[in-house]
Amino acid sequence: MGPQSRRLTGLAALAFGAAAVVLAVTCARGRVVDVQHVTPDAPDSVFVEVINDNYYDARLYALYAGGARYPLGTVGGNLSQAQVAIPWTPRPLVVELFLVIGGGHYVSDVLSPQPGEVLQVRLPPNLDASGFFRRVR
Repeated sequence: MGPQSRRLTGLAALAFGAAAVVLAVTCARGRVVDVQHVTPDAPDSVFVEVINDNYYDARLYALYAGGARYPLGTVGGNLSQAQVAIPWTPRPLVVELFLVIGGGHYVSDVLSPQPGEVLQVRLPPNLDASGFFRRVR
């Protein structure tokens, strides 16, 4: 085996490695779920789980009265997200959502969670007909 065939083998390995990286990145970009990592045992936290029954990906935030805003992440259409912990505040909150592709902006009814409570937020297939979310724009 001469130097020419070793170089070809090295180039083939490099091409195979590059193809594997491109494939991994492409697969990872399919349905991205951003999660704010807070330990589940954090004291005075509220835990939010999102179930998206809507076709479109949604970016969600928890908004406390007074202006504190916590990202809940982006949940792909027809997917769910693991629980996200946000700090508890003795104030009411709403869930704000933006449809990534559809362009809608919605706000939920007012919620008053207690420390340690798990809030399950379900996005229905038709947000405009939802009794829980109202369209802002």
